[in-house]
Amino acid sequence: MKCIVIAAGGTGGHLFPALAIAEELKEKNKGLKIVLVGRAKKKYQHLFRKKGFVFWEMRAIRLPEMSLWKAIANMLSLRAPHPCFRKKAGGRGNLEIASSAKERWRTRNDFVDWLKFPFLLFPAFMQTIFMLLRFKPAVVVGMGGAASGLPVLAASFLRIRTLIQEHDILPGVTTKILSHFAGEIAVGFEETKKYLPGKNLLVTGNPVKKQILERNREDALKELGLPPGYFTILFLGGSGGAHSLNLTAAAAIDDLENEEENLQIIHLTGETDYPRIKRIYQKSSIKSVVLPFTEKVENVYAAADLVIARAGAMTISEISARGLPAILIPYPYAKRNHQEINAKYLVEKEAAILIKDQELSGPRLAREILSLRKDRKRLSEMSKNSQVLARPKAT
Repeated sequence: MKCIVIAAGGTGGHLFPALAIAEELKEKNKGLKIVLVGRAKKKYQHLFRKKGFVFWEMRAIRLPEMSLWKAIANMLSLRAPHPCFRKKAGGRGNLEIASSAKERWRTRNDFVDWLKFPFLLFPAFMQTIFMLLRFKPAVVVGMGGAASGLPVLAASFLRIRTLIQEHDILPGVTTKILSHFAGEIAVGFEETKKYLPGKNLLVTGNPVKKQILERNREDALKELGLPPGYFTILFLGGSGGAHSLNLTAAAAIDDLENEEENLQIIHLTGETDYPRIKRIYQKSSIKSVVLPFTEKVENVYAAADLVIARAGAMTISEISARGLPAILIPYPYAKRNHQEINAKYLVEKEAAILIKDQELSGPRLAREILSLRKDRKRLSEMSKNSQVLARPKAT
C-alpha cells in the first residue's frame, strides 16, 4: 500500500490544510495510507483518526529564539558594563536591550538553549528516521512550522521525495531552511516569490476543505439554528480563539443591538473565553450562535455575510474561497508581524478593512460593521474582490 506522510502540528492553521490535503488524496486513491506526523491537541488527533488517518505523535524541535551570535554576545557581556539583548515581552523573536542586571542574567538562558539544542536534535532526528523507515512513504509533505522541519530533512537524507507548503505571504524560518532541501515548494500567494528569490516555487494557493467551497447557505443556517433573511456576522478568532477580539466583540454588542435589528452573530470563541462570552450573548436580544470550536467550519463561512477575524494565512484563504468581505485584526505578537502582512494584502486588493489590535475597541468595531452593513455597494465590491483572490483548486 502506497503511503504519504504529512508533517504538521501546533495550531489549526497548520492542521486543517493538512486535513484538507489528506481528504482530497484519499478521495482520489482509496487505497492510499496517509500518516499525519506532529503534535496536536487531543481534539485534532481525534478528528484525524475519525477520518481514518494515522496520527503519529512526534515532538517538534525548535531553533532557540535568539540567534547564536546574540546568545554568545550576551555570554561575553557577563561582566561587561554595556547592556545585552533580551526578548521583548509577548513577542517571539523580537529583541530589545536588557537594562537591569537581573534581566541580563536571564538572557544567558538563550546560550544554554543553544548548548542543549544538539542533544535534543540528534535523538529527535533518529526517531524521525525510524518513523520514515517504518512507514516507507513515497512522499513527505511539510505544512510549515517547526513540525515540518525534521520529517522533511530526514526524508531528504533518505532520498524520499519531499514537498513543503508555505501558507503565509512572508515565509517562516522553517520554510527558508527547508527550501534548500525540499524537492518542491508550494506557496499560497504570488507575493511570496520575492521572499524566496532563486527558488522554483509553485503558486498553488492554500488548501481549504472542499466543503467550504460547496456548502449551501440555506442548509448551513438551518444546521446552525439561525433564520434566513438576517445580516450574519461571523466573529472568528482562529482555531484557538483570540482574547482581545472576543472581548471587543462582546463590547460591541450593545451598539449593534441599538442600531440594527436585522442582524445575527456567529462567534467562535476558543475554549478559554467560551463560558464568559456565552453569558454575555445570553443577556442580549441579538440572535446568536456561540461555539468554542467547530469541526464544520464550512457552516459558519456559508452562513456569514461579513467576517471579523485575525489574519492567519488559512483564515484569509478560507475567507477568499467563500468570497466574503472581512474586517481583519492581525495578532500583534505574530512572528515577524506576518499577520499584518497577510491583512494588508487583502486591504490593497480592496477585499478587507484592517484595524490594528491596539486601535481596537467595541465602539470602533461596531461603527465599522454598521458602516459596511449600510453600504451594500461597498460590501458587494469587497466580496467580488475577495473571490478574485481565491484559488479554489489549491487542494
